[in-house]
Amino acid sequence: MALKAIIQNAVKSMFTIMDDIAQNAIYTINANSSYNTATGEVSTTGTTQAISVIRDTYRVNEIDGKAILSTDLKLLTPVADFTGTPTTNDTVTINSIVYNVIGMPEKDPADAMYVIQARLS
Repeated sequence: MALKAIIQNAVKSMFTIMDDIAQNAIYTINANSSYNTATGEVSTTGTTQAISVIRDTYRVNEIDGKAILSTDLKLLTPVADFTGTPTTNDTVTINSIVYNVIGMPEKDPADAMYVIQARLS
């Protein structure tokens, strides 16, 4: 087994073992939007998937009040939990609180874990 696959499996196992730290979340991929010219409303069709996340906060020196707010969360989640690629159109729901995905999620070099910046919607 290649080192990359070993690391990916280890990250996925870590989230299972660390169930006291990791939380269940719902990731919504908002792919299809349509505009109703009669009502002026935009409707979005989303597909959801269950993911595990570890919530982290940003360090004080990372918070600039624009790109990163003091209320933003840094979410760590296994790449293996996703059926698609996260985008800035998506949302993450944790404990019934909806967060918008801000910026393109980063991946570690082994493609094992995403780091997602999440902001209250």
